[in-house]
Amino acid sequence: VGLTTPNEAQSPRLLMANLLKQIVEQKGLDNIVLLVMSQHRYLGYFSLETLQAYLRQVMPDISISIEDETSFPEELLAPEAGSKTLVYRVFITEDIKMYKPFFERLWQSKATIINTLESEIRMSKMWLALLHDKSLQALLNEQEIRAILDYVPFTTQVSEQNIDALVSEKNHYIFKSDNAF
Repeated sequence: VGLTTPNEAQSPRLLMANLLKQIVEQKGLDNIVLLVMSQHRYLGYFSLETLQAYLRQVMPDISISIEDETSFPEELLAPEAGSKTLVYRVFITEDIKMYKPFFERLWQSKATIINTLESEIRMSKMWLALLHDKSLQALLNEQEIRAILDYVPFTTQVSEQNIDALVSEKNHYIFKSDNAF
């Protein structure tokens, strides 16, 4: 893309691993489970294996596994072990409704459950629209604006103010729900 990054920039996965390490140390936890729902697990939205590798690098003595609702260890659903477990959730809010019995057991396990909402953020196309917002582009330099124009398809939210213009040019656009992968 041609953008420069500070030399001290770290991988986002390494930053996440260090954040999880702080939580594990503060709470005295023994296990980390990276939880994804089976319907999303192999679709490639998020590299759990990469995060797992970073976690093993910063916490070599902690049990770290990738699980879904079908493989989640039964013993970790009991409060004795659950209370010593950090569950990093990589699923969307709608999954809670779909897998309600599993989540009820997970909450009853007293596990520490965290989420940085990246699944929700990645589903929203409005992040792409923000990159094309002229008032926000005033905060960017020319190189950053050029990268957006070169690599991010024009994205906007359909509204009463722009729907007629967008429909008249519909053959030039792809219309998608703003909250879906």
